[in-house]
Amino acid sequence: MRKRDFKGAVKYYSAYMQLNPKPKKSIYKSLARAHYRLKEYDRAIAVLQEAIKRLSADESLYNTLFSYQYEAGRISDAASTLEQMLRLWPKRQKYYMQLASIYQQMKLPNQAL
Repeated sequence: MRKRDFKGAVKYYSAYMQLNPKPKKSIYKSLARAHYRLKEYDRAIAVLQEAIKRLSADESLYNTLFSYQYEAGRISDAASTLEQMLRLWPKRQKYYMQLASIYQQMKLPNQAL
């Protein structure tokens, strides 16, 4: 993907995933990133959701999913992802702060407290 051929990267990674039923996290993230760069946000998010479903709870996958949802304007989905992240990693204070900020954006001040 260094040459910014994101369409080619999507084609390559998709073909790889067809041949390998258990791709590594890096393949999922690369495919999602290529979709994201093409502004195919729904596809990027779907790839990350599939990775999370197939792989064990991986914080970097959740972080990327949250970021893509937020950037795509899917604030409610981003809030749900953060809620899941807090169940998995309850000691991560930054997630509480991010979630409070999102609740404020969603005009849910009581939940932000």
